[in-house]
Amino acid sequence: MNYGSVPRLSGVTIRHSCVAFLILIFGLIWILSGVSKTRADRPRSAPPGHLHGEKSVLFIRARFPDDASGFLPSDSTLNNIASIARSDFRAYSYNQFSLTWNTGPTVTLPQPTSFYGGLSARTTTVLSDARASAISAGYDPGQFDITIVYIPQFYGIFTNYISSDSSVCWLEPADILSNPYGVEGFIDSFYLQMANRANGWQTTDGTVFGNCQGCGAPAASGIADPFDVYGTEQTHSNYNIFHKTEMGWIPFANVPQITTSGSYRVHAQDAETAIDGSRIYGLRMRGYQGRDYWIEYRQGVGLLINWGGTLLLDMTPGSAAGFADAPLTVGGTFTDPDGNSITVNGRGGVVPDYVDLTVSIVGSSTPTPTPTSTPTPTPSPFPSPSPVSGLPVGARVSVDVDGVFVRQGPSIVYPVVGTQGTTSRGRVDQACVADPFSPRTFCPVIFDAGVSGSVTIEHLVLLATPTPTPTPTPTPTPTPMPSVLLATLTGEPEGSLLFINIGTQAAPSFVAVMTPENFGLDKRTRLVIFAQGVVGLAANTDPTNDILVGGELVPNLAESVTVEARTQDGRVYNLPVEFAGGQSLIANLDNINVQLTPELSGAGVVRLTLIVNGQRSNSPSLVIQ
Repeated sequence: MNYGSVPRLSGVTIRHSCVAFLILIFGLIWILSGVSKTRADRPRSAPPGHLHGEKSVLFIRARFPDDASGFLPSDSTLNNIASIARSDFRAYSYNQFSLTWNTGPTVTLPQPTSFYGGLSARTTTVLSDARASAISAGYDPGQFDITIVYIPQFYGIFTNYISSDSSVCWLEPADILSNPYGVEGFIDSFYLQMANRANGWQTTDGTVFGNCQGCGAPAASGIADPFDVYGTEQTHSNYNIFHKTEMGWIPFANVPQITTSGSYRVHAQDAETAIDGSRIYGLRMRGYQGRDYWIEYRQGVGLLINWGGTLLLDMTPGSAAGFADAPLTVGGTFTDPDGNSITVNGRGGVVPDYVDLTVSIVGSSTPTPTPTSTPTPTPSPFPSPSPVSGLPVGARVSVDVDGVFVRQGPSIVYPVVGTQGTTSRGRVDQACVADPFSPRTFCPVIFDAGVSGSVTIEHLVLLATPTPTPTPTPTPTPTPMPSVLLATLTGEPEGSLLFINIGTQAAPSFVAVMTPENFGLDKRTRLVIFAQGVVGLAANTDPTNDILVGGELVPNLAESVTVEARTQDGRVYNLPVEFAGGQSLIANLDNINVQLTPELSGAGVVRLTLIVNGQRSNSPSLVIQ
């Protein structure tokens, strides 16, 4: 869809939205603390209550007094749009997310378009005036989860969909978005706040990745994946397993990380109305340049392989169909430059279909299969969790204030779903165990009422302990120096770097060395990257570059921090660091502001490493066009 001068609808590319920027910042707590307050597997920015349940939508149709006959959708159009969106979201989420709606009032705004066009906060003001007019007409937006305000068109005036005072109320031009995507696309962008858009990896030499410098890059549109609503913006196209696990609609236990070569059966993720806990709906495996392949099957379509979760790999590169024929079909084999391969051996089942795969992972061994009468390929088992010291068995416990804590680890697969409140009381009934794939510790708890199961230990509040058996006092262990860790989108150390382009206040899937949207004459791209351990290791040896924020002097540790950029062909550049230090919004979250250099133009995949006081961080990747 061509939006003309209007910025493309995207939860990570909307400009000039302080709310979206701050929500993204707060969503980073999980990455650096190692624990998410919403889910243990992925960073989230949307409040947990947004992701599940039936949500109410209020439509407000607003005209301007100088365009009293401007087009607005009818009640029947709105009912049809919302009905399709409800049906689609139920299908996408396995009936975990749905919509109700009220077609709402048609109001006349108090000011003409010329008045709003003269304001810098024009979107905020129009939305505020529309909500006030709706309240006067007997419709209170505060009683709804989501409010959509339709105006006839954007008149060449409005360039933003959301305001600075609300993330659940947005402005839409009726001449463009009086359709189901006007609901679905805004909900996934602003209400569910999905992460990166679903794009594709495009090449110019007829190979999947591109065998020459500059032959491969993310598609320029940024939304090239036709198999994801958050891609080419087509309703009914569903979401990929990266986005569905991000939303919590598919448990990570049903999309396991595999590390062993072998045979695997993957069921279609888009054919059922509820998740079957015994089925595998996708696989994750370490792929080219250390970025995971997210592997899924679509009913009657084929196998989709997303590099890093949101870059669709085209199995027929260079074809006239573009990404429409990207799936790997029965009999096909995909082999990456490292020698890892995936072969689709056959297809079976009815609803859902499934495919049987042979996966070869370089450096792993192929286990000898145990013959059975009816062999069914299944993922390799996870490592067994190991006991750790924690809350003693029999301890009486409550839970912390957020009330969302019962979960599954990526390798400790307990069939537990639910929440408890701060008034819940329970008892630890088994020894706490360590998750072999993460730093989390789980304690099995039997609650007096409600859901019971394994709970991450940081969410437990000790009320009383059983009489302990005396044990020798352990020798104190010195507190270790903090490690340096760059944040990634997936939480995996070598995954995709989590960053924000300062000039656009956006977190895109790729960047260029120049940002035309920068204010002033300096168009060089500057990124904020996020890390743990900088403040604890870096020394403030040059107080002259410290900055004043809100009357308080904030130490700038840039002189003690190095950011190294390494290209695919081995070139290494040190990026200018303009700021490094903590900030007041979130504890343990350090910001590093870096500038991209001209030498990195067109470099493709680049890995950044943070060096502080001789300690090197992990090296996540970003794509530079």
